[in-house]
Amino acid sequence: GDRKQLTHLPVVANRALGANLLYPGTGYPCFVPDGRITFQSFGDLDGSNKEGNLRNFVMNHDGSELQSVPLPVAGPGSRLVTTFGIAGASVGRNAVALSVNGMPKNPNAFGAPISEIFLVNGESVLQLTKFDRVDTSIAALTPDGRRVIFVASADPKGKNSSGTCQLFSIDTVAAGLRQLTRFSQPEYSVDGCNAFFPPGCAITPAGVDPVTGTLVFYSSCDPFGTNPDGDQLFAIHPDGTHLRQLTHARGEFTEADGTVSAENIGPFAYSATFSNHP
Repeated sequence: GDRKQLTHLPVVANRALGANLLYPGTGYPCFVPDGRITFQSFGDLDGSNKEGNLRNFVMNHDGSELQSVPLPVAGPGSRLVTTFGIAGASVGRNAVALSVNGMPKNPNAFGAPISEIFLVNGESVLQLTKFDRVDTSIAALTPDGRRVIFVASADPKGKNSSGTCQLFSIDTVAAGLRQLTRFSQPEYSVDGCNAFFPPGCAITPAGVDPVTGTLVFYSSCDPFGTNPDGDQLFAIHPDGTHLRQLTHARGEFTEADGTVSAENIGPFAYSATFSNHP
């Protein structure tokens, strides 16, 4: 029952942080199988992050032995996109977002590069997508290690003309691309998966059930017409069927006396196992 502050990271204010004003300076903690806590931060722990980029950190559950996680080495002409991802079913295999050279189809005010999904298998790296957009990200292997789930605002199937953030899946040999969600709104979503407010909405996967493959995710989208000004937790089968809204937060609403209030989701966590260690 005692409350203890575990981190005291100084945050470096720069363009990288300015591009993520909706994200906390330090956040997104989760337990790893050895009992330690991993999280993300724009902070500079040891002088290795003077530019204030989003980095991964790990520490003991009491805050001791805090250390930054070394960034993977990206291939020539690319750099790592440090969005949260979840390791898959096989040791040494992971799905990540990497930036590539070129002019994005949906450039933003912060000059973000093109981001694509890659499968990393030991020293082998295979590019799975070619959307040429800045917001293709948050990749996760399914529990069987055969497919990768990710978010993007692309329209490869002609079913996303509004540029809304959607869930997609693709197999690990870059075939069988599927659009799992059909979220939309009347206006075009200029910011795609970076849009937390209309026009557009955001999606953040919370976890994949290791037995059923059901995907649980957070979203500000409104597929059932019950969430016009808020956010909810949803679940969907890995083939895009059986979409369910799990929560019923009221979002922004006006009280009887005229007071404007908001009821939103978060923080949230999913108890399913994401790693190879149940």
